[in-house]
Amino acid sequence: MPEKLAEQVQEIASDAHEHENAAMVKLLDLGVLLYQKLPANMRVKLWQRNQTFSQQQRFRVKLEQRAEKLAESSKMNAFVVFRVPSEKKRLLQSRAEDAKLDVSKFVRSRVLEEKED
Repeated sequence: MPEKLAEQVQEIASDAHEHENAAMVKLLDLGVLLYQKLPANMRVKLWQRNQTFSQQQRFRVKLEQRAEKLAESSKMNAFVVFRVPSEKKRLLQSRAEDAKLDVSKFVRSRVLEEKED
């Protein structure tokens, strides 16, 4: 492993109060997740060995942009935003409290129940 990469892993592990091996497993898991989300042409470019330094740098920037887009996309998918009249919102909050869930989990569970029916 390159020294600079090893230092970055050590720093991440230290910040997370984790053993380096545990940090490496998490980082590999994230890397595999990102790799699986890449289009085929980017996967091919990733393995090309005869790239110049400037080509490598441009590709790295594209990878970083792709990772940012994926992160933003997952954030957007995590939230469902819709307007609900105040009285219905209070009713949802009340039923969520009765079910001992937060409102978003309660709504998701109800939507999934209806989807199964």
